Amino acid sequence: MERVILVMAKSADSNNRLMNVEAGSFEQLPSGVDFKTFDPSHPTQQFETFVKTILRQVASGLNVPYNELANDLEGVSYSSLRQSVLEAREYYKFMQKFFSTTFIRTCLFKMVRDGYHG
Repeated sequence: MERVILVMAKSADSNNRLMNVEAGSFEQLPSGVDFKTFDPSHPTQQFETFVKTILRQVASGLNVPYNELANDLEGVSYSSLRQSVLEAREYYKFMQKFFSTTFIRTCLFKMVRDGYHG
């Protein structure tokens, strides 16, 4: 697999030029052009930690357990997982009841009141 590096060259007249550079081949740059390489080393070793942190924040914002959202059982004991599942189940029941009482009933009552005929 050949590695392709994207190079950005900036000349004196401020025209940015992009070119693809493959291993062992290079174009000759015009005079007055500054050469700067772009060689990302992603994903880094910290990528897994980054993704886990983002998923934890999303789970916190949605008020769901991280283990259920990410399907990640690393470092979880049976008892803590069971407690988490029970709490999540109660939360889901509450949200279903809340949704049905506030949104669905409101829509149903408005449809009946307005005489909606599907």
